[in-house]
Amino acid sequence: MKLTDTKLFEKTTQNFPVVGFGASEGGLDAIKKVVKAIPVNSGMAYVIVQHLSSDHAGSLPEILTQQTEIPVHEIINDINLAPDHIYIIPENTNLIVQDGVLKLHQRTRNERRTASIDVFFESLAEVYQSFAIGVILSGTAFDGTFGFKKIKEVGGTTLVQDPETAEFKGMPQSAIDADIVDYVLAPELIPAQLVEIRKSYTTNHAFSNEEHLPKNEEEILLQIINLIFLRTGNDFRHYKHPTIRRGIAKRMLMSQKENLQAYYNHLRNDKREQDLLFNDFLIPVTYFFRDHNFFDSLPALAFTQLVQNTTNNNLRIWIAGCSTGEEAYSLAIALHEYLAERNSAIKVQIFASDISEKYITKARTAIYSPQDVQQVSPTRLQRYFTKRDGHYHINKVIRDMCIFAVHNFIKDPPFARIDLVSCRNVLLYLDSFLQNKVLSSFHYSLKDKGILVLGKSESIANGQKLFEPIEKHEKIYVRKFMTEDYMSETFTSAIITTGDKKETSNIKASNELQIKKLQNDLALANEDLKRITLELETANEHIKSNHTELSFINDELTNRQEQLISMRNYSESIVNTIREPLLIIDRDFFVKSANPAFYKYFETTEEETEGHSFFEIGDCQWDIPEFKELLFKMFSEKKSVLDFKVDTLCNGTGKKIMIVNAYQIQNSQPAGLILLAIEDITDLETTNVLLKKKNLELEKYNEQLKVITTGASNNIQEPLRKIQMFCKRILDNEKNLTESGLHNLERIRIASSNMNQFITDLIDYSRINFNEKESQRTDLNVIVKKIIADLKDYILEKNAIITVDTLPQVRIVPHQMQKLFNNLIANALKYTKENTIPQIKIEAEEPSKEEMNQIGANSEINYTKIKISDNGIGFSMEYQTKIFEPFYRLHSNDQYTGSGLGLTISKKIIADHNGFITVTSNINHGSIFSVYIPS
Repeated sequence: MKLTDTKLFEKTTQNFPVVGFGASEGGLDAIKKVVKAIPVNSGMAYVIVQHLSSDHAGSLPEILTQQTEIPVHEIINDINLAPDHIYIIPENTNLIVQDGVLKLHQRTRNERRTASIDVFFESLAEVYQSFAIGVILSGTAFDGTFGFKKIKEVGGTTLVQDPETAEFKGMPQSAIDADIVDYVLAPELIPAQLVEIRKSYTTNHAFSNEEHLPKNEEEILLQIINLIFLRTGNDFRHYKHPTIRRGIAKRMLMSQKENLQAYYNHLRNDKREQDLLFNDFLIPVTYFFRDHNFFDSLPALAFTQLVQNTTNNNLRIWIAGCSTGEEAYSLAIALHEYLAERNSAIKVQIFASDISEKYITKARTAIYSPQDVQQVSPTRLQRYFTKRDGHYHINKVIRDMCIFAVHNFIKDPPFARIDLVSCRNVLLYLDSFLQNKVLSSFHYSLKDKGILVLGKSESIANGQKLFEPIEKHEKIYVRKFMTEDYMSETFTSAIITTGDKKETSNIKASNELQIKKLQNDLALANEDLKRITLELETANEHIKSNHTELSFINDELTNRQEQLISMRNYSESIVNTIREPLLIIDRDFFVKSANPAFYKYFETTEEETEGHSFFEIGDCQWDIPEFKELLFKMFSEKKSVLDFKVDTLCNGTGKKIMIVNAYQIQNSQPAGLILLAIEDITDLETTNVLLKKKNLELEKYNEQLKVITTGASNNIQEPLRKIQMFCKRILDNEKNLTESGLHNLERIRIASSNMNQFITDLIDYSRINFNEKESQRTDLNVIVKKIIADLKDYILEKNAIITVDTLPQVRIVPHQMQKLFNNLIANALKYTKENTIPQIKIEAEEPSKEEMNQIGANSEINYTKIKISDNGIGFSMEYQTKIFEPFYRLHSNDQYTGSGLGLTISKKIIADHNGFITVTSNINHGSIFSVYIPS
């Protein structure tokens, strides 16, 4: 069944899950498996975004209709989803949110196709909240990961296809790496898991936003929360219970427990399960530059005021609930840009805290994946990140601004003297009691006129006496000043005794005076006591805050120390593995340490080396004046010693030739340490001497061969020319020769001619190496014109048509390139078809990059391509490379005369020019020779 318009459905009440599927390359097969396994009464609606290849996308509704009995619809207009129906989003459209309602949006050319699944998931999350379920199937890149974060942020559920079952692993693996996936399954198992998710979430009221449960379930929920408190020290009683219930529902499903009581019994006896549940209570959803409008508004609304209120040229910022660090680094980058534009020397210190050790550990590494930084602009990415091994590392200038530590801002003492507190998208998970407590804590932390920033969905409704808005829309607030009202206790006493009226009157007046005096004294004493108590309480709070800050710094220093130890171990492993001897010497040239290769090579020990002068250690004589002078200059001129050759005499091994490199170690402790690297090149030098000797011998042999070749040219070719000349005279003048004599004489003439040509080609081949190879800028038109003139008689004999396009000027050895083109044109004239007018075309063109990559050319060099094509007899492409081999011939001398060296010579010439020559051909359809010359 397939409908074409979702308007046929009446609008339904949203009380059922909506499952969104995203897939691209290789996703069709996975979608078919999923759809085939969906039960007809699952109680969920299914929406599929078309991001498949063009071969399949257009027919997706028809394909899926064949896989299931569930109605399949392609969305055309209104989007009124109903349970137990499948909806297809048309190709080249996106689902977007307008006024809280899903709408179809035609994608334009400027919009990224690769982000369509992210947009789709984000829209589902915004409209369907905790009812939203995202599923990522096979696909490349990381589309969908960002959308998954949006679904997790509103309490939805995420599933991915097991990458091992996916044709393309990119999309599901990206979401797994981002740590935002609830379930990983093969496609055919996903529908059954979705049914279980709906069942578990319904049982645990996880879809509901109601805070209270039936009494018996509420008691078990509080018992579970108490277990987590005992395990982690974190009290979740005042976290919003729907968030807690969703975490419990997921863990119940993973541990296969049917009800809350059974899960509590399991949880009570399993510490690892308690840790897993604690992690699921947290929502580690954060992004770089989350909400760009907010970050764009900071310079005008917050940074200017912060700088004006700076104390001691120092800005102190607290990021409460920093998760994996993106928020802290984003604020650091924004502040660095602001201060750099104004050449400000203000020091920025950002304290970033979270209750999760796992998230703080990632934040401290300052390493993020490509999908993590997709919201960062290219300019910021280039300036503040360094890409290594496929990941992006925060640069040191930003990393050093941030201090990360585990800290619970709800129960732990807050920081003090803070200029700005950022707590974005955390308060929305807390009830009003905790919100009041947290806002009071932030008020204490901030200095007068300090700034508080909250998330887009948060407000200070519970703290209006503490803060007032700077910009209500961007949720930026300033701290209010609060006065303390001190009330004095009043003491009254009316002791009236009997006596005469005057005495009574005097006593009364005296008592009144004494009472007033006592009242004043008591009021002053009470005020002093309250003031002292307040001061003590404030001092105590400051001590706690300072302790918190010191704990932060201590954690960061401990982490840095661990990193330094790790880096040192890593460096030492490299040094100990290197085969070349290495030494560390101090500024007085005493040896501090050496690597194992040094001790092994020089057959010495640490006791005989460390603490001794470098110029005196071992048996080798390093006390060389020139070498010592270079080392001394390293401090005065701050120069390094590069590839200095040392001839030294070692007892036991004889003379050695060493290459020494020396570098000053920057910021070393103590200062002035030098790294010395020593390489024994004795064998290399010996080999070079032998090679030079052999090269001289080869040059001598080449000179001799050159003389022999020249002699052969004169002494062998001359007799052959005479044989040809006398044969021609006999044929022309002797009329009485028999037919047999004429035939034999002609054979002698042809054989001598072939031998002469063979020797000529052989001499030409050898002369390529002997002759001068001075290249010069040459016009190829002139060379080709001369060749055609030289071959004029041959061209007329063949009645050939030669077409020559305008050719470029190139840097070549002219006489060699003339020989190359002469060979190619002569071959085109030689291997012609009978009864066909030979047509030869010579043209120039610019080769494509793909063409040059295919022949193995250097991509950084530009080449000129010259094509010589003909309509001759051609040949089979199986001989494409063989025809360039020496003496290889496709035809006998009876068919076509030649030496088999012409193309070999041509290939040698173009190789000497760092170029290439290729050929394509078909039998009876001619050949095309392509010559590539560096431009």
